[in-house]
Amino acid sequence: MTYPGQHPQGLPPYSPHQGPVGHQQGHPSSGHVQGQSSFTMQDQVPYRGYGTASVPSQPLHVPEHPQAGAILGLGIGAIILTSLTGLGFILGIVTIIMGSKARKEIEAADLGGSGKVTAGIVMSWISIGLTTLALALFGMFLALLMLL
Repeated sequence: MTYPGQHPQGLPPYSPHQGPVGHQQGHPSSGHVQGQSSFTMQDQVPYRGYGTASVPSQPLHVPEHPQAGAILGLGIGAIILTSLTGLGFILGIVTIIMGSKARKEIEAADLGGSGKVTAGIVMSWISIGLTTLALALFGMFLALLMLL
C-alpha cells in the first residue's frame, strides 16, 4: 500500500541530491538538469548497523618477559647508586648483561616488555657514562692539585 507522496518502490519522496519526486531543477537552456544522477539503489552499501566490532589481529594482552620489570628497576637503581655513591656502574654493567639476554629472548619468543628492557639498558648506560665522567673530573681535579 502506498500513501500520498510516497514513492511506489518505498523510496523517500526526495533526497538531498534531488528535489521532490517528479520535480527537476535547473535551467532548461543549460542542458543540465539538477537532480538527475546515475546513482541507483544497487550502488548503496548495505547497512550493517552500529556496534559491530572488528576482530583484532593480535591478542589484546601480550605476555611480558618475566625479567622486564626487574631490568627496569635495576636501571633506575643504577642511576640512583651513581648519584649517591658513584658505584652505580657495577649495577649498570649487570643490568646491561641481563637486558641484552632478555632482549634476545623477547625477540625469539615474541613477548612484551621490550620497552622496559630498553629503558633499563639506556639508564644503565647513562649510569656508566655519569660514573666515567665523575671519575674523569675527579682525576683532573687531583692532577690540578698535584701541579699546585
